Amino acid sequence: MSVVPEIQATRCVRYRFRYSECRRCDQACPHDAIRLSDEGVAIASERCRGCGLCISACRTETFTAASLAPLGLIDKARGRTSFSIACAPSGADADSNVPCLGALGPALLAYLVKQGIELSLAGSDHCVSCVHGARGSEQLAINLDAVESLRVADRAGQWAGISLPQRASAKNTQGDDRRAARRQFFRRFSNVGDGAPRSKPSTNGPATPLRAIRAARVTPSAQRDLLQMLGLSDAEMPLAAHPSLPAGDIRLEPGCTGCEACARACPTGALQVRENGTAWALGFEAALCVACGVCVETCQPRVLHLREAVAAVQFAKREAVALHGLPKRRCTRCDRSFITATDSALCDVCAGDEQDFDAIFG
Repeated sequence: MSVVPEIQATRCVRYRFRYSECRRCDQACPHDAIRLSDEGVAIASERCRGCGLCISACRTETFTAASLAPLGLIDKARGRTSFSIACAPSGADADSNVPCLGALGPALLAYLVKQGIELSLAGSDHCVSCVHGARGSEQLAINLDAVESLRVADRAGQWAGISLPQRASAKNTQGDDRRAARRQFFRRFSNVGDGAPRSKPSTNGPATPLRAIRAARVTPSAQRDLLQMLGLSDAEMPLAAHPSLPAGDIRLEPGCTGCEACARACPTGALQVRENGTAWALGFEAALCVACGVCVETCQPRVLHLREAVAAVQFAKREAVALHGLPKRRCTRCDRSFITATDSALCDVCAGDEQDFDAIFG
């Protein structure tokens, strides 16, 4: 089952935004097989052991493997009251085998138990001696912690349990181990955070260069769709942002310039630009947001941020909400339409030409 995951290059935030500092896959890989660059991501096949932890860590589903396809596992478990999954290195018998239990995303696990399927994760007691080392155990713990946070938010829901070898259900035991793994996981991902670069440019700095963002089609996330299907829109409490959950909400402070860099870089279409002859607006559709943070990275005024909690209503399908709007005018010199937050009668190009003329001729 040691198969190198396939890469869908245009989904990677490093492909979409040349200066992205996202390292989630690299931080999760226990075999130093991830190669990151300004062009995106690659896998050193000679080092990859096919654990699939990069699949679980990536918010935008850049990596895929047939053995970890969510729909395949859901089909196998459909109609069952109990279902077992084992990691291949352990050699344990189960209804389905995967390269590593840590590669099972929290959205998939939550969906299965919300359907009333009792899950048994066989082989998790093998992690200590596993070739994938502690990384698999850490990621399994943080993914189970994410499932628990979803269950707690959905107080009215009926969820089945998740059991591990020689342990009670994941929601009742291993609390200390899971908390320790969570702390370790957060430390490893401390430089990922909300996706913002470590060295922030001045708030008066230049706009993101157009060449920094590569054109690519938007692709909704299957993991995010599974979270929508949990029906958490009636939950009694907001869900704290979690490093393992592909769900987020954003806030916009005053100062947006309307450069559209965030919407052009967004891989799922959560951020959208809508305009007509008289107005321009930046919209946000929470049901599509996977909290990858690339929008935060591209925002040069640094006014876009990921919130620390996701409201339950964000799990209900709804129209995009407007974050910011600007009027559109026609340039008095070139007659082109442009958006502006000022009373300028000239577009940026013509205004720049006028400044150059004044600088040369006085």
